[in-house]
Amino acid sequence: MTVANLMILVTFMSFIMYWRAGKQETAGWAKIAKSVMGALLVIAGIAVIVLGVWGYFVPAIIRINYFSVAQVLIVLFVMVTFTPLTAILMKSAKTTTEMVWGQMPIRAGYSLVSNAVMVILLMSLMGYARSSSRVHWHIYGVMRDTSDYAYSPALGYAAAFMSLNTFVFCLLVAFIFWVATMGDKGKKTPDQEQPEPAKIPAGVTPAMAGGSPREQD
Repeated sequence: MTVANLMILVTFMSFIMYWRAGKQETAGWAKIAKSVMGALLVIAGIAVIVLGVWGYFVPAIIRINYFSVAQVLIVLFVMVTFTPLTAILMKSAKTTTEMVWGQMPIRAGYSLVSNAVMVILLMSLMGYARSSSRVHWHIYGVMRDTSDYAYSPALGYAAAFMSLNTFVFCLLVAFIFWVATMGDKGKKTPDQEQPEPAKIPAGVTPAMAGGSPREQD
């Protein structure tokens, strides 16, 4: 629950950053508002982490009924507070840079690649950690795996193997993009000589897609 709430916070702040990109606030109270928003974000993140860690030392009923609910309410409070504040700030903001779809700085591209690598590593490693925590149980404490081949690799071995898989996957993706760019190399540049248009006999109109030349009456 703690990780899910932190992911929601990070995703929401990514949306806020996208909303404010290329704009400059002109309101006189903009600096104070941004300071308050930053402080609330830090406090909310710390509170979610503290409640999550604290939940390991209290009974499950308290963790579920109180701590989990408090985490959700904290995240919702941040979202409900930040959204109207940002909307009011952006209403009078001036545009400094127009965002063009498909164009981004080099650093942004590197960040996207790094984010993809981290997501793959996180999902694979934590998924295995969750699955391997069963050890030799099909259902922990209820149905034990008594087969002779019941075995789960160590976490370190699994992490190394998953890192290798991630590296190979990224190489395959890079290879696909490289192959896709090979087609552009064969295209002629605009300054190169263009071929002469095909000559059409008199009285014949050009064929449409899927049709054939026809003579005019």
